[in-house]
Amino acid sequence: MGTNDERRDPDPAGSGSEPSRADLSLLEEVLKHWRLIEHLPAGVVVYSPDARILLANPEAAHLLGIAADRMEGRTITEFPFRLLHEDGTPLPLEEYPVNRVLRSGLPQGNIVVAIDHGPSAPCGWALVNAYPEQDSAGQMQRVVVTSVDITALKAAEQESRRRIAELEAVNQLSAALRSAQSLEEILPILLDTTLAVMRMQHGAVWLYDPISDELKTAITRGLGEEAGSLPLVEKPGQGIAGRVFSSGQPDLSEDLSVDERLPEAIRRRIPRKRASLAVAIRMANSPIGTFTVDAEAPRKIGPDDVRLLSTLCEIAGIAIHRTSLREQTERRLQHLTALSEIDRVIASSFDLHISLPPLLSQVTRQLRVDAADILLHNPGSQRLEFFAGYGFRFRYIEETRMAMGEGYPGLAALERRTIHVADLRKHSAEFVRKMLLAEEEFVTYFGIPLIAKAQVTGVLEIFSRVSLHPDAEWLEYLKALARQAALAIDNVTLFEGLQRSNAELGHAYDATIEGWSHALDLRDKETEGHTQRVADTTVRLCRSFGFSEAELVQIRRGALLHDIGKMGVPDSILLKPGPLTEEEWAVMRKHPSFAYEMLSPIRYLRPALDIPRYHHEKWDGSGYPHGLRGEQIPLVARVFAVVDVWDALTSDRPYRAAWPAERVREHVRALSGSHFDPEVVVRCLDSGVLG
Repeated sequence: MGTNDERRDPDPAGSGSEPSRADLSLLEEVLKHWRLIEHLPAGVVVYSPDARILLANPEAAHLLGIAADRMEGRTITEFPFRLLHEDGTPLPLEEYPVNRVLRSGLPQGNIVVAIDHGPSAPCGWALVNAYPEQDSAGQMQRVVVTSVDITALKAAEQESRRRIAELEAVNQLSAALRSAQSLEEILPILLDTTLAVMRMQHGAVWLYDPISDELKTAITRGLGEEAGSLPLVEKPGQGIAGRVFSSGQPDLSEDLSVDERLPEAIRRRIPRKRASLAVAIRMANSPIGTFTVDAEAPRKIGPDDVRLLSTLCEIAGIAIHRTSLREQTERRLQHLTALSEIDRVIASSFDLHISLPPLLSQVTRQLRVDAADILLHNPGSQRLEFFAGYGFRFRYIEETRMAMGEGYPGLAALERRTIHVADLRKHSAEFVRKMLLAEEEFVTYFGIPLIAKAQVTGVLEIFSRVSLHPDAEWLEYLKALARQAALAIDNVTLFEGLQRSNAELGHAYDATIEGWSHALDLRDKETEGHTQRVADTTVRLCRSFGFSEAELVQIRRGALLHDIGKMGVPDSILLKPGPLTEEEWAVMRKHPSFAYEMLSPIRYLRPALDIPRYHHEKWDGSGYPHGLRGEQIPLVARVFAVVDVWDALTSDRPYRAAWPAERVREHVRALSGSHFDPEVVVRCLDSGVLG
């Protein structure tokens, strides 16, 4: 298809001379070729040995965009188009198909070339074959070049490649995002992968903050020195990113440096010929941000780029939505776990010094704040007083003593509402704890009243050293933690009140029992003081036998009431100065049964019945009222039997003087195995309690 050789004159003798035989022969050949190629569906161009065009059929003229009669006698380099390689680079002159044949004398087949008609016309594609025609002597006569228009085929091929490239990009991004577990992991993968597959170097991801109602740049790449002048925040509907976010429609700017939607100060910092594409990122049909990419000349941004970036943004939206749901689920699980742990601590302890510090630790951890404290309401002084704190650098918080209505916590308690101060620095005059504010450098404050059973029990305070913009879920969880704190305080208050009531009731019970025992002593003057002594001694001995403190309380009550049954014995028998008759002894031996009948209806005294009921039973079974033997007798009754005899013999009575301790010891040992449990005798006498 042509050389740079100068065009030769086909008629050197002048236009007026007669045609030679050679000229007539050439004309005949041309006419023959014309008849053969005129109606062929492929383009055919016949060249002379000096690379000038002898003949071109209509299909060739259409493909090359030049009328056939304008081509004759000229070389292909004289026409306003270029031949290009498949990769778009210019085809060197020596590589033109006709020149290959002229140089080698051999056919050249299946050469794919692009025909570039300039920027105003689309590029055409042709499959070219060239072969020589020689005479019988082997001299080059002509070169025939055939061309088939494969523009549509090439376009389909390019479309297929583009589609494959898009699918590969989608697959690459999907695979990369599949392993991301958080937004912090997603954003770098999203931006870097997108820039790589789109062959761009500049990009940014903007995310919408519903609290501040702003789009903020979450991550950028390749913006260079001009990044300092680019807006880091845009309002929805304003600027390129904000407009795309609001409209949902892609935006293509061919040159940001002259885009009047950007402030002039920013445009001056952007290099010339930088195109920009912005596409909205959506999550569950709602916009969550904007993706912007920039391309520097000669890279242009076209419809294919818009389609590809839109597809990648859809994938990004799905990934962000998936991660958001997972993070939300994990966060809620953590919240529930924390609430459960707080419940466990509250249920396991009725000491606020134990239950409130873990609660405050969970408050700071789950809400991601720096410090928290609880001020308890003192009903007596009507003041809020510091009780527990977590996360403070200094101890100024412990000095907090505030009246209802004073300062932010007093206002929260008095008005029973949450107090939120977004920036304490702007309200320092209203913050009465000056040293706390100055030293701790807090920025955000929350004060939440703790209310249980319609009563304010205190205030939970939250402090952050950075600005907070909490969402509804955060605020709801804060209220849940406040309810937990109020519950803990209320439980402890109820428990302490119950303990006081139980203690008072227990004291009343014991006072009543001691009153009964004292009345018995007064009735039976011979045993005055006996009841209190045996009660004290029995408790001391039973403690050495391993009884618990709770059991010792019942043992003491039983010892004090051991002779309560004598209230059923007539004075004539109980106070008789002489010996009792057999009938009178039969009545006297009923007093343990009388004790059981009197005390068993009283529920709280049932655990104390063993001593009043069985203290006259004997180890050998000869005792009364049931004739129990050995270990059938409760241990406390066996111990009390030893103590009862010991005290009776070591005390003065109207009818005899007290025995010496050693004599009593011998007497007790003598009764071991008959009256007393032998093992109990040994342990009682060896304990040192009896003296």
